[in-house]
Amino acid sequence: MNIPALPRSLRRGFSLVEVTLASGITALALTTLLGLIPQGLTNIKEAGNLAAETRITTHIVGSISQAPWQDENGQDILAPEFNTQRYFFDDQGVAIEGEEPGADLAYVAVVHIPARDVTLPADAAAPADDSDVDPYLRRITVKVTSVANKDFDFEHALPMAYRTHTTLIARVGQ
Repeated sequence: MNIPALPRSLRRGFSLVEVTLASGITALALTTLLGLIPQGLTNIKEAGNLAAETRITTHIVGSISQAPWQDENGQDILAPEFNTQRYFFDDQGVAIEGEEPGADLAYVAVVHIPARDVTLPADAAAPADDSDVDPYLRRITVKVTSVANKDFDFEHALPMAYRTHTTLIARVGQ
């Protein structure tokens, strides 16, 4: 039995060249998308770290700003109480209570409160002295690392191993 050949206009399907081009375009697109996945995961991790560090810094600065600054004799008690104090946090930036952090330790933070050193702009012709230091402002530096080691050495670590957050707090009462 003889099957008659159909005219070209009635034949359906793609030629080998068309299939090869479509496969090449698809492979290029998939390769590009797969190449973006590691960068996207890195960005997600970095965003999570920044969000946790923001919560950590806010928690620490909030607790320090609510503490009394001076005793009844006018002596500074803010720096002796909080300077070089360590705080421990889990992977979400929630404080771990207690003396010894457990297995959920993800972030370590240390606080530095220097002597009163905040001055506001004044008359340029006026001489600068210690009386220019604002008694109602204090500088607080919080260093945060995502290393789960409660004894992390901030002093000898590379600066890229931790982030430093510096802020000013204001005393409004007392």
